[in-house]
Parts: sequence; structure tokens; C-alpha cells
Amino acid sequence: MNTNNRESVLSIVKYMSNPENRYKMTQSEIDYCTKVKQTFIINFSNDKEIVGYLLRYDFTLIKYVEESLLKESERELMLFVLKQNGFVYPLINENLKNDKDIIISATSSGCYDFDVNSIDNKFKNDREIALSVVKNKGTDLKWFSEHIKEDRDLVLQAVKRDQRAIRYANDALKKDEEIALAACGGFGHVYDYISKDLLSDKQFVLKIISSKSYIDERDLLNSLGDNLKKDFDIILPFLQNNGNLLDIADVSIRNNIYIIKELMKRSDSSFFFRAIGSSLTSDRYGMLELISLNNRIFPYASSILKNDKSFLLEVLKLDNVSIYNLVKDNKNLLDDPDFLTIYNDNVKQDEDMYYDNEDYSEFDNFDPNEDIMNNPEDYDEDGERGWWADN
Repeated sequence: MNTNNRESVLSIVKYMSNPENRYKMTQSEIDYCTKVKQTFIINFSNDKEIVGYLLRYDFTLIKYVEESLLKESERELMLFVLKQNGFVYPLINENLKNDKDIIISATSSGCYDFDVNSIDNKFKNDREIALSVVKNKGTDLKWFSEHIKEDRDLVLQAVKRDQRAIRYANDALKKDEEIALAACGGFGHVYDYISKDLLSDKQFVLKIISSKSYIDERDLLNSLGDNLKKDFDIILPFLQNNGNLLDIADVSIRNNIYIIKELMKRSDSSFFFRAIGSSLTSDRYGMLELISLNNRIFPYASSILKNDKSFLLEVLKLDNVSIYNLVKDNKNLLDDPDFLTIYNDNVKQDEDMYYDNEDYSEFDNFDPNEDIMNNPEDYDEDGERGWWADN
């Protein structure tokens, strides 16, 4: 093509400066634009329209622009460039950086790295500039005056852009339900900055839960008022979804056997079991009931129960807890005739159930203590005799 033909060049620079087109270009098209951009700017260094599009494409080409054009139209050119590429704001003439329209153009274009702290202090009380900035980057609210931070609509816009902006809002606005609700969802520990009165308000918290926003459940529950940490309507939906949050709940919930039994249908992690209330883990009948549902809870019984022979004998009758876990805190049981009688009865009962046609007389005098000591390789880390032991 003729690189001196204005209409052809204008058509090309419009295409190459459009961000949407850049992602569609083939490698050969990219190479062509790289090759001709300098030729274009030199040939049309005094053509305001072509120069504008070329600077949008590559701002470093400004060094080839005619001084007369810059002297006459620099502000107009910068406004044109910044409306699309706000990130070049740090590169423009210092005399233009505190021009209100220039600032608004730069921030409106989506320049996330715009340094608000670098602008003249007189603009930090300017609502139009502040609104343009926080719509682009909500947390930049922090750089503006207290007067701006008291502007409800502006703060709401900032929080909608980035929930963490609530940190910089006026204290009165942190109690505003609409603003606080807009802040709930996402990351950043925003609940630390929301009014404690709101986080103790059941209806407000239910609105958070029913919202479609992402909720950091642990962060939210940690921030709730103490009155809500014992409220079944608030806590149970979280626990049913994630039992590992039990440690945050009020002790009245952690000691409630009916709740724990329900949660055990979905949760059996050590983190969950450790959070069960001490009153329940010390309750003989409660723990027997829970162990019958899931033997993995046995190690979390209180030390008093784990050293109570009669309790351990009851657990042994359940026949679902490993000998290793039963005796590791009370090894004297291995020599206790009552313990061995129940153990051997259970072994025989199991064999009657699964091996009716087998000769299991070899197990009649089975001594678990002796077998573990003599054949440790036959047992897994939980003290269970492995399937490989008889192979």
C-alpha cells in the first residue's frame, strides 16, 4: 500500500488502535503494524487524527510528533488517547496531570494503576473525580477527603466496585444496611469493618446468607455477634454445609447431641470431632451413642472416659473400635480377663457370621497384646489387623 495515502493510513491506524482488534490479529498482522507504525507517524506527524490513533496504539511514538502539533493540540490529543488508554497517564506532560478532564478521562478508561495520591490535593475533595476514580478502583476511596467519605451514593459505588472499600467509609456509613450488604461477598475480611450492631442483627445476617454473593463462611461466622453464634437458624445451615465450622459455634450447639448426630452424617474430620463440646465428649451415654454411629470419634472422648474400664468395655461390645485405640491410653486392659472375654466373644461372633464353614479354633486363645507385639507388621497405624496378615 501507499504509506502516504491519508485515507488508507487512517483506516489502518483506526483498526490497529482498537483493543478488540488487537486480540483478533494474526501474527503477520501484528508484525505488519509493528513495521509500519514508525513510517506512519513520521509521514503524518502533523495530522492530529492519525497521530491520535497511533498514540493510542503505541504512546512511545509521541517523540515523532511535530512540536507545533503538540503545542497547539496536546491537551486534545491526550484526552483522546486517555479515553481508551488511561495507563499512559504517568507518561504525559506534567503540566496536564492535574487537569480535571484529563484525570477523569484516565480513570474512566479503566486505568487500575492510576496513582490518586499523586494528584493535587484540591481534587481530593472533588466529587466528580472521586466518583470516576472509585468506579474504576473502589479502594482508592482512601485517598479522598473525609467529606467524600461521607457521601453515601459515592461510597456505595466504591463498595460495589470493591467490597474492601467499606474500610475507608465514614463510620456512620458502615452502619448503613445497603452499603454493608453490598460489602458482604468476596475476600478481604470486610466483616471487620461492618458495624457490630448489624452483625448482631438476625434479619441482616439472614439477608447476607440468602444473597447470591460468595461468602467466606468462616470469616462471617467469626464476626457474628455472640447472640447469633447460638442461633440455630443462623448457624445450622452453615454447619450442614461445612461441619468444620463447628469450632465457631456457641458451646451450647457444640454440646448438643442431636445436632452433632445430624452433622456426623456429613462430617467426620478430626477438625470437626475436636470441636465437639467437652460436656458431650465427657458424657458416657452420649459418646457411646456417637461411637456407635462412627468409630472415628472414639479418640476424641475425654481422657476420663478413655481411662474408665466400664466405658471401654461398653465400647468393646460395639465391636467397631480398633483394639489399638482402645488400649493405647490404658494398656492394663490387655491383661484384664473381662476385656479379653468380650474381645474373644466378638471375634468368635464375627467368625460365626462370616466363616460359618471355617475352623476358627485357632482364635480361641487369641491374645491381641501378644499378637501385636510379635507381629507388628500385620497391623496398620490404627492398630487394625491388616488383610495381608493371613496371606
